[in-house]
Amino acid sequence: MNVLSLDISTASTGWCVTKDGSLFTIGTIPISTKLDNYERLAIFAFNLISLLNTYKPRYVVQEDIFSGKNVKTMKLLCEFAGVSKYLCYNVLGVVPYIISNKTVKAYFKAQDKQILFDFICVLFEKSLSFKKDNDMIDALAQMMCFTDKVLDIYSYRLEKEYGYIYNGGYIGG
Repeated sequence: MNVLSLDISTASTGWCVTKDGSLFTIGTIPISTKLDNYERLAIFAFNLISLLNTYKPRYVVQEDIFSGKNVKTMKLLCEFAGVSKYLCYNVLGVVPYIISNKTVKAYFKAQDKQILFDFICVLFEKSLSFKKDNDMIDALAQMMCFTDKVLDIYSYRLEKEYGYIYNGGYIGG
């Protein structure tokens, strides 16, 4: 059973795939911000269709859009999210599960994106750049939260009286 996680971005959508919850393949769909919006959406759609056809996920989880300070960016994010929802359903008949970044941060007890990024890198013993790799690490963290709390197929944390012990997997790229 393949699961696909998408961290939708207008410049670099992060993605993560797992079959069993312990082995992960991660990557990004890079898109030049110098292109017109319709060209960016076309490139995103082409690459997402390729991912969907390659991995044929039974489940898709994607990050909900957020209303930041820039309304123009939020509107463009809505277009990318809509394309993703449409393609997941049209190509595979899968309705994406929409998850809030707050839910994912709460799952890992992280106060912000940088802390979450650093924690995931430590958990998987990876030395990555927040600026360059943040989207795919967000997709991985989102995947872990979704497969544990929603699908209940793999538990990444063991609750102790003093907190949690986390269990990482293996990341392939």
